[in-house]
Amino acid sequence: MKRSVIYNSLIFISILIFIARGLSMFYSEIIMSGSYSMRIDRDFYRYDNKILMLGDSHSMTGLNSEIIGDAFNFSSGGANYMKTYYKLKYILNDKPRRFKVLIIPFDLHSFASNRSDVLMDSYYWKKYVNYWELGLRKKNLPAYLTEYLRGNYFPYAGEFGNVYLYFKDGQQNVGKEKYRKVIKGYMIDDENYSKKDKMKLARTRTEEHFKGTKSVDEDLVFYFNKIVSLASGHGIKIILIKFPITDEYYSIASEMMQVDKYNAQINSLVEGKPDMFLWDYQNFFFDKDYLFSDSDHLNTAGATEFSNIIKDRLKSEGILDF
Repeated sequence: MKRSVIYNSLIFISILIFIARGLSMFYSEIIMSGSYSMRIDRDFYRYDNKILMLGDSHSMTGLNSEIIGDAFNFSSGGANYMKTYYKLKYILNDKPRRFKVLIIPFDLHSFASNRSDVLMDSYYWKKYVNYWELGLRKKNLPAYLTEYLRGNYFPYAGEFGNVYLYFKDGQQNVGKEKYRKVIKGYMIDDENYSKKDKMKLARTRTEEHFKGTKSVDEDLVFYFNKIVSLASGHGIKIILIKFPITDEYYSIASEMMQVDKYNAQINSLVEGKPDMFLWDYQNFFFDKDYLFSDSDHLNTAGATEFSNIIKDRLKSEGILDF
């Protein structure tokens, strides 16, 4: 009798796991297949370029791969240094690649502590992130293992809006990107910040980044240094970019933190490290608010102008032969 109960229980559990796994694959591979992250993931592994851009939405919407040249923009919205490290590690372990230059953001918010616990889009990040290792580092293993289980078995949990949109409208409305055009990872954004309530938008953005946080988070510093070590070990040059932001964003951020002290602190992370370049363009477009989609993201016109600047600098400094 006991054997029969145990046997039936195991069958029942196996069926539940099979169903959960099937639903997970349906959500990740079909419903979310049109999301920005999944689209560029498919594209990236078809290319092999000399320049790789990683990071968050600043690089995602700010660097046009086609303008820069032999490059691919493999950035993801909300990707902090932790996620960037694991993605870079996966790429380098996947197969030998040509890229010898890595471009990543080095912005005011890059080390802010409220970016240190970004648990989101596990349907996508399960491929890259070592949740066990990260949970141990963060001293919060249950939360990160829960995210691992969610990504692998229940990615649809709490995402029923996407499921509804899929069955209502099809893939074109699933995910926040609304099928915005993507060019080798670079996402086009035609919004115009100059036509919006600039101060309200800038305050919302800065509060998202800095309110109630430490300006420099030790875990983000730890993973930034891991990125540097990993890239250096593969002979890859690193270009750190402080992306253009608006005057309003910078002014409000200065009210919330000691910007000069913060910049000095993070700049010290770069000092004395070979094959690493820090390019500061934070205030480059202060008088050109029409080049932004919001207070800290470049729009299509801004990305075009900025990408040409980066391309010319890559040439002039001899970092790559074009």
